[in-house]
Amino acid sequence: ASDSKLLVWCHICGISNADSSLSAVSIQLLRDSTSIAFNENIKFGARYPQSFTTTITALDSPSTTSQVTIKPQFRNRESNSVNINTSGGDISEMVIMEVAAWVQIKLKNFLKHCL
Repeated sequence: ASDSKLLVWCHICGISNADSSLSAVSIQLLRDSTSIAFNENIKFGARYPQSFTTTITALDSPSTTSQVTIKPQFRNRESNSVNINTSGGDISEMVIMEVAAWVQIKLKNFLKHCL
């Protein structure tokens, strides 16, 4: 439905290759080309390759019944590389759930009565 929302949960494991204490990783979630969440300066001030794990979430309102593409996008603020899932145990994952509008309304009403 066009009034549904998308709950996006993205857990990222990886390593930021940096050679400066000014280096940091930024991650954003995109719906098609629109940014829906942004997490910046992860591991800011850490020198040399640093492991990181972060979770980024968004409750998005695409207002469409058409197919959309949700994806994470990464950058290093100093143009150094960012590698994801570089060791054998690293697992990054993304979960996307469609949330119907009536569920959100009932949940809001429920929370009002709990407070």
